[in-house]
Amino acid sequence: MAGRTFIRFLNSFLHTGTPSAETFLRGDGSWSKVEETIAIPVPLTSYDAEPARASESNVHGGILSLDTASPLDPTPTNIVVNQGAGKLFIVVNAGSDLAGTITFTGTTIDRDTGVTTPADTDEVIIDGLTTDTTTTDGNGNAVHGYSNAYMTSKWFTGSVTLSTSDVTLTDVDTYHCSFEQFNDTPNIELDTFDINVLATHVNAEVDAYLYSVVNDSGILAITKEAELHLGSGGITVIANKYYRLRRSNIAKDLDCSSDGIFVDAHYSNSPAYVEDLTMKVWGILR
Repeated sequence: MAGRTFIRFLNSFLHTGTPSAETFLRGDGSWSKVEETIAIPVPLTSYDAEPARASESNVHGGILSLDTASPLDPTPTNIVVNQGAGKLFIVVNAGSDLAGTITFTGTTIDRDTGVTTPADTDEVIIDGLTTDTTTTDGNGNAVHGYSNAYMTSKWFTGSVTLSTSDVTLTDVDTYHCSFEQFNDTPNIELDTFDINVLATHVNAEVDAYLYSVVNDSGILAITKEAELHLGSGGITVIANKYYRLRRSNIAKDLDCSSDGIFVDAHYSNSPAYVEDLTMKVWGILR
């Protein structure tokens, strides 16, 4: 009887229009609003009309090796960022002292305003060795992978000096890394990697990789999230056909304040044999 009384009361209450259709009754007797979640796709697109022979396209960024197997101790290491601006990261392979601070000194660029600051400094804190899982694919292209590398918070260009007074490292690799941060839009879920390409010959080859760059307070991870292959080791090619290669549901969360993505696309060592290459990456804003 009490249950039926409550139902009559509830129906009467609902028909008064007091709570809207977007509310529900909580267990404690209070009303709560239903918040609708809308997923908004955020696309990035790049077009290459005719890639060069034996070339590599870095889309929305990439990695450039600046220095390899150098010691880093009280004697500074000098490097040059010679392709645009990017953050710097170091891979620590060996050392007798693996805890301390490294100072980067050089010209920085503010990504929002374009203002340059000469003789600017940035610091990273070292607390252990880096795991470098970089390999090569069947065509000899680098497939990157790093965990516990160390990345600057600022974007550098030109000559940069690495120095330290409290760390002795005997084998350090230094890289320049630029990457897309989805215009610093927060809370992006990386979702889809999509390529459309015209293969003009049966020997056409394309190897493409989508990478995430996750920077957690200076501790860096670069991870291959998706790969697509046309030709040798991948989809068998028929001349003068368009191919669409798609990888979806990647489901990688990025905060995009310091995280991001880039794409590497490699073409065969014979003539490229591909035209009208369009690469797209979708993130979802939630």
